[in-house]
Parts: sequence; structure tokens; C-alpha cells
Amino acid sequence: MDDEVAWEEYSDADLAALALSSDLWLNAPALAELGERSSEVARPVALKALGRDDALLQAAALRVLAESDLEAALDYMRRTVTSAPLIVLEAMVEVIAVDHTVDTDAESQLLARFVGRVWPPADSREYNVADLLFRRYPYLRPTS
Repeated sequence: MDDEVAWEEYSDADLAALALSSDLWLNAPALAELGERSSEVARPVALKALGRDDALLQAAALRVLAESDLEAALDYMRRTVTSAPLIVLEAMVEVIAVDHTVDTDAESQLLARFVGRVWPPADSREYNVADLLFRRYPYLRPTS
């Protein structure tokens, strides 16, 4: 039995509609596929998806948005870093610590808010997020 989705059979419009649908199994993967195909087409879909009440979709949308418009992704992070669900926070840190380097002087407040969210870590997932952040930006690691 083959459970793979034949994404090539979907048009960009179909992927956009699926990404914004309530299908929790396919919306995030559809958005990721759309982002791989065309960041220009995916950008407005990702912006809409960030407003949905689906943390997995928000995380996918943030990753897609960062590829096409890092400044818009950073703006979203600035507004939501203190309240984002952990899965979205993980995506945020992946964007700034793995996929894109940010200007630490310009983003000092954002980086401080990240540290405030993950230090001291409450569990192993927060520890992993903190570790990723501190590997890219070691000077942020608290000394105590």
C-alpha cells in the first residue's frame, strides 16, 4: 500500500486551497510542497496560514515564509515569540539558527525574547530548542 501523495498531480491553486483547508493530515505538507515549487505563490498562502489555529500549519507556514520573505517572518516572530506554541517556537529557532542568520544587533530584542522563552528549559524539547539557539548564538547562553 502506497501512502505517498502524488503532489505533482496537484496544481499550485490546488495546493494553496489544500494548505488552507481543515485537512490536518495534508495542509502543512501541501504548503511545504507549494513553497518548494514557488515561493512567490506560497508567500500569501503562508501569511494566511500563520493566522490559523493550527500550530503545525503555523510552523510550516513560518518556514515557507522565511524562504520567500525573511523580514515578514521576522516580523511575525517579533509579534508572537512570547506566546507561540512550542512547535512554532521550534520552527522560529530553526529559521534563525539553521536556515538564516540574523543581524544580532538589529534583532537583539527578539533574541532576548527567545532566551526568555527557553531558559531555563522546562523539558527536553525546550532544552533542544535552547541548545540549537545557543549553538548559533553562543553569547546568548546564560551563565547561571
